[in-house]
Amino acid sequence: MRALLRILRHVAERRCRCAARLPGRAPGALCVFMLVALLGGCGDGGDAAAAYRAGDYARSFAIYSERARGGDVDATNLVGIHYYLGLGVARDYALAARNFEQAALANHADAQRNLGLMYMNGLGVTQDNQRAYGWFFQAHTQGNPRARANVRFLSDNVTPNAGQKARAWVEEQIRAYAHGEVGNAP
Repeated sequence: MRALLRILRHVAERRCRCAARLPGRAPGALCVFMLVALLGGCGDGGDAAAAYRAGDYARSFAIYSERARGGDVDATNLVGIHYYLGLGVARDYALAARNFEQAALANHADAQRNLGLMYMNGLGVTQDNQRAYGWFFQAHTQGNPRARANVRFLSDNVTPNAGQKARAWVEEQIRAYAHGEVGNAP
């Protein structure tokens, strides 16, 4: 808050000389724009993590949902977690899986593991150990530390050939998503 007050004082006292030098701009216009941008991120109105920690799950869900609509992949994964656990919304495994898939296709390692759990347990999707293995393997290669245990667990239930196909299928889904294409089932 003190930093914000210093910025306000600077704008008021000096009328932001840097903006005054920009051609075609009113003095201070750039500083006012920057101040509005700073104020937009201040306070607890937009702090989804603080709302979550405080147990205000409906508010954290609303904030994360808005961020997810704006393309924030971390927020998309967190929206999936809200649906999965029923925090601030009715529990809905299908919507959880859909959000996890969207973030997983954007190479979010935690969402890839979460989607693998959904496939392994048949929650919101048809139970499929091969797809689960593919998503766990991808999450592991992306650095998710818990995914390795899931890969080991499923390696007894997925043949080496099926595991290789699953990994290739996941990689193809991610490539297709990156190019705006819709992937096909294995």
